[in-house]
Amino acid sequence: MFKNCRKEDLRIVALELEDVEFVKELIQVTIEDPKNAEEDRKKAEEDRKKAEETRLREKELELARLNVRVNSDNERTGEGCNLLDALVKSVRILTVKVPNRPEGWAFFFASFERAFVSKNGPEKFKLEILLNLLGEKASNMLTYVKDDELNNCELKSIILREYEPSANRFLEQFKKATRHPNETYIQYTSRLINYYLKLRKVFDFDNLNDLIVSERQNFQFA
Repeated sequence: MFKNCRKEDLRIVALELEDVEFVKELIQVTIEDPKNAEEDRKKAEEDRKKAEETRLREKELELARLNVRVNSDNERTGEGCNLLDALVKSVRILTVKVPNRPEGWAFFFASFERAFVSKNGPEKFKLEILLNLLGEKASNMLTYVKDDELNNCELKSIILREYEPSANRFLEQFKKATRHPNETYIQYTSRLINYYLKLRKVFDFDNLNDLIVSERQNFQFA
């Protein structure tokens, strides 16, 4: 009611009301109101700035956390690629060369499995390592492989089915087999077993005797 009044006006009011104390209080309130309003405005502005600074810090923290996650994902991706490359190299060293003749595939896959197990390779990398070792042969095979057949076992089965020779061919290679210069006797024995005995499902001595007799009879009546 008395905002923006001059002191002279208030003095006249005090004389008319004959209440000096009331007018003193009124003058004090009139003087303090603008001061309080300015203080309130400054406080509100400070609160607004603090809230803005808080939101900015929160955004910076969120951005920092996002950068940490991205860097961590990139590191894991890099580690995965490095691990795969290292596994390919080490398994390739321990695995016999990709065969040029059909009778060598069984031994190749047996060698690959042993090498992969010895290196404790993760199962998720197994097919990719095998494809890497097979190279061009794998590319030719993949042309005829369906998506649901693209796993380690199916690919091995398809390749063996494609290149697998007859039992007579295995027998012929079995008889002619000799130990390679860089091959140990254990490796040589393993290769002989994979050449013929596993194909004919020979897993014990009795089966071997039966096979020898059977082959002898087939030879006589051929």
